Amino acid sequence: MPGLFWLLQGSRPPGLPAGCMTFVRGTDERTVLTGLGVDPDDAMAPGDPEFESTPGITIVRSGDWVVALETAAWPRGIRPDVLLRLSAGTEAVVVFEDIGKGNHEFAHAVDCEVITAVTTCVPLPSWGGTQPDRLRPLAEELGMPGEHGTDSDNEYDLGSMEILLLIAEVALGLSLDEADLDRPLLKVPDEPEDPTPRPRPDAPPAPLVNSAHLRPHVLRLLDSGVTADAIAAQAGPALSTNAINVLLGEANFWVPGTIAEQVLAVEVPPST
Repeated sequence: MPGLFWLLQGSRPPGLPAGCMTFVRGTDERTVLTGLGVDPDDAMAPGDPEFESTPGITIVRSGDWVVALETAAWPRGIRPDVLLRLSAGTEAVVVFEDIGKGNHEFAHAVDCEVITAVTTCVPLPSWGGTQPDRLRPLAEELGMPGEHGTDSDNEYDLGSMEILLLIAEVALGLSLDEADLDRPLLKVPDEPEDPTPRPRPDAPPAPLVNSAHLRPHVLRLLDSGVTADAIAAQAGPALSTNAINVLLGEANFWVPGTIAEQVLAVEVPPST
């Protein structure tokens, strides 16, 4: 069955075949695994007796796209630095189903630039990327809440995950057939941990920095041409593009000192 929407319907168990699906166009399996940050030499073939029972990254192919399927709670595909690497010289799309909080994520990157990204947080989704409004009209037409809430006259009755899959299917032409899922190419064992730094149990409380102290530096970076995606990628895996966008808002809040240091360490490029 073509498309992606069928993944949430039909006789098979509803939901994504893995918590995170990362599509990369026109490349090979080893390049995708390297971009994700794992060693392709660790891959096992489908005939391996431990293939089915081993958690990790499963690679399938759908037409011109290589697809990485991750079951980890903190998948690699949604990390800004990973997405930028995977899209170098091509394009990459990631769809992540957050079963715990419902903060599902979608991002489309082209040649090391995140074009459009959205997290379906409540009460309003958070949009980002260099063209945050590119797919917003389609999402709101399908029923995703907009600036003024949800359109009461909307003819669709779709959940946020269904909307993200339709966006990927309709706007970007992505598809993943059941036959594709039944023909995995390889798997790399992988159980990544939460990238957010954790203090030692006996460590003193981490210092906090008010976001107002970081905002001027972030604004200088943006004025110099550095994108929010690039700031997040350079600052480290604990910081998302959405966090950078929130930082630019008017409200002040406390930021862990370690993350504040990472933001302030991003240098303004020299003027030409």
